Amino acid sequence: MIKYVLIFQICSMITGQCFTPLTDHKPIDTWTDCVVKGSETTMKIIEADPIRFESMKLIVKYWCNEDKSNKSPASSKSIEKEI
Repeated sequence: MIKYVLIFQICSMITGQCFTPLTDHKPIDTWTDCVVKGSETTMKIIEADPIRFESMKLIVKYWCNEDKSNKSPASSKSIEKEI
């Protein structure tokens, strides 16, 4: 089953600069759950400092990436053609 990891980033619309993207690295079971967690995380970040968000015109960008932390690498054996 594919798992996802939420990544989010805070940017200023005034300066055009963004902070380094952050994640908690916790696997999320579904795409939908990841999107919901992104929305909830956005609200928590804004509620933590609404005055700063207003004065700096901050936004929160977020996205969900496939969690590849538990995937094993592909075999390094070369594939030979049958002749």
